[in-house]
Amino acid sequence: MIRSAQFLAFCFLISVAGLLQADEGFPGRSLYPGVAVIELDELHRRLGAVTVVDVRSEFEFNTLHIAGAQHIPLSERDFADRVAALAQQDESQLVFYCNGRSCEKSYQAAVKAERAGVAGTVSFDAGIFDWARTFPNDTVLLGEPLADAGKLLTRDKFEAHLLPPEKFGLYLDEAGFAVDARDNQQRAGLALFMGREKRIPFDNRARWEQLLAERTDNSAPLLIYDAVGKQVQWLQYFLEAKGVENYYFMAGGAKAFFDML
Repeated sequence: MIRSAQFLAFCFLISVAGLLQADEGFPGRSLYPGVAVIELDELHRRLGAVTVVDVRSEFEFNTLHIAGAQHIPLSERDFADRVAALAQQDESQLVFYCNGRSCEKSYQAAVKAERAGVAGTVSFDAGIFDWARTFPNDTVLLGEPLADAGKLLTRDKFEAHLLPPEKFGLYLDEAGFAVDARDNQQRAGLALFMGREKRIPFDNRARWEQLLAERTDNSAPLLIYDAVGKQVQWLQYFLEAKGVENYYFMAGGAKAFFDML
């Protein structure tokens, strides 16, 4: 009897270890255990048989997305209604995705869809970067087929344009101003450089186009900061495509700045 109990306990531990190993690198899976997931190769195999839905911002979607994906931002108030309408229009299974393994938006989208009466949805929680690196021919970068994963910006390229908060402000005299890329909710009325900054939310493509068109001195550094230093990674693709070379982001964003004080 004791041996039997020990054996059952051993089997339980093995099963738990297996689950932990399966979820390694995907922290959201334990937070959203009721959400089904689809793996990278399986999604590629079924790409024509499912409806892929990108739930990120418009700027992120326009920068890089899975070819053929629908775009319904999770942040939109009518997200559930739009998903329900899509499910009625297209009876194939809905697959939600966002930026990557630490992003929870794809799980949250599946939960909202379920509550809206749309059953059977899944999360592709590996996200856009795993997809783009593995299947560049089925990826769109800035409106064109990616084709070559080497076109993706590297971490080293990003870090080459980072300034720690204590150095960021030292460039203000040369730059003339800094651009606050946070949205109104993130900003909460708190400016870092009062009177010496412009406010352009990172996903307002038209305003960024206007800013670059109005720059008269391209030799001056373009300084940009966001909330926590992540959204500016998408701006880098835009700046590089526009030929801007002298630009810097604040490492860690506004949060790092306030933590420094």
